[in-house]
Formats: sequence, C-alpha cells, structure tokens
Amino acid sequence: FHNGTSWDLRTVDNVTGGTAYFPIISLALDSNDDPHIAYYDGVNDDLKYAVYNGTSWSISAIDQTGDVGECPSIAMDSNDKAHISYYDGTNDDLKYATNNGGSWTTSTVDSTGDVGTYSSIALDSNDYPHISYYRKSGTTTGSLKHASYSGSAWSISTVDSSGAYNNVGKFNDIAIDSNDNIHISYLDTVNANPWGTLEYAYYGGSSWSLTTSVYYRGGQHTSIRVDSNDKPHISFFNNYPDDLMYTSKSGTS
Repeated sequence: FHNGTSWDLRTVDNVTGGTAYFPIISLALDSNDDPHIAYYDGVNDDLKYAVYNGTSWSISAIDQTGDVGECPSIAMDSNDKAHISYYDGTNDDLKYATNNGGSWTTSTVDSTGDVGTYSSIALDSNDYPHISYYRKSGTTTGSLKHASYSGSAWSISTVDSSGAYNNVGKFNDIAIDSNDNIHISYLDTVNANPWGTLEYAYYGGSSWSLTTSVYYRGGQHTSIRVDSNDKPHISFFNNYPDDLMYTSKSGTS
C-alpha cells in the first residue's frame, strides 16, 4: 500500500510451500480504510481471512472443511462486516461466509452441479449479498449464474446459458449501482480457445438484459465498476495482441 510518501510492501501470510495462487485473493477496504483480504491457502486447502487494524495483521482460517476457498471474493458492508463468496472444491459448490452476526458462519448457496468458480460478490443498499458465478455443465460448456440473499433465503437464477459458443460466465465480475440494479461483465469463450468475446449483463428490477460481443477477442479477467451516473466501466484482457483494455458505456453505446 501507499503510505502517502512511498510504497510499503509487507508479507501478510507465509505458509511453507506457498500460501496463495490464482485465483485466490480478493481485497476490500472498510470505513477506516483498513484492508481485509480473503484468500485461498493452497497448502492447507483452506479459506483464510486477513485484516489489518492499523498496526498489525490478524489472520484466521474461515473454512477448513475439505478443499475450500478457491475463487474468493470479499465485500465490506456498512457495519464493516465481511461477506465472502468462494468455491468448495471438494463438493463443487458455491459457498458464502460472513461475520455480520459477530462470529463467522459459512453456508452453501448453490450445490446444483459444478458451481461456484469465478465467483464475485457485491452488496446492495440493504447490505444483502449478490454473487455472480460460473456453472460448469460439460467439458466445454457452462453458464453464468446469479444468487441474491433477501435477508431470509437465497434466490438463484441463470443469467446467460447460451452465448455464441455455449460457454459463458468465466472471469465474471459484479457491481451494483445506486438504484440496486446489477451489472455483470463476463467472458463468452469457445472450448479451450482463449479468445472469445466480452459480454455484459444488466438487471433493472424485472429481467436480465444481455449485451453480447461488447468486444471481440477479449474478455478474460474482467473487472467492472459503476460511476456516479450508474454507468458501467470495464477493464479486461485482450488475448490478441495481449493488451489491457478498457471500455465504458456512454448513453446507449
């Protein structure tokens, strides 16, 4: 992090044999600008959590049941409580962890098929979590899904299950605007071909609206944010010719 004068590089966690590898780390800041990190401990196959209080790091294992913790995504709510989505590699499920009740609780959100990789979490104005994630449905096919919590139960829907290549949803990222409308960026790819197209999904309260082929030959490692006018901005990797790309929506284009 930058302390105002220079960059300060610190080791947060160090497990013999290595601690984290792709896709394993997610960072969020609380109201005091203190960092919270959710990550996968690849040595012990655990979901771990690190928080910095301004002086030192505190580290804990949130879920140690089986091989858990890959593809984590973290968001902080208005009370500085953490919400984490992640993949259960033992059972091929999407899981969710939070300490908004004081202590950590974990639960399975979706267990239908092989679900939960490439998860991304965001909170709405009620601090309720929304998770976008990938469902693998075959060796070369998959779909983009969305799960939202109402305060009492999870609601799960399929956002996109077709696409040009019938394999959509990898490298997704989710953002929620000031009206609690949902924006998701993601990849539509053919088989093992790293090319494909950048896709965009929008939910305005009644149904999903899909914008296909936002950009051709690009769409990996997407990251989406909405500005003060609720317009989406997306950064992504372009496979040809290996560039960092950026797109934003102005009006309808």
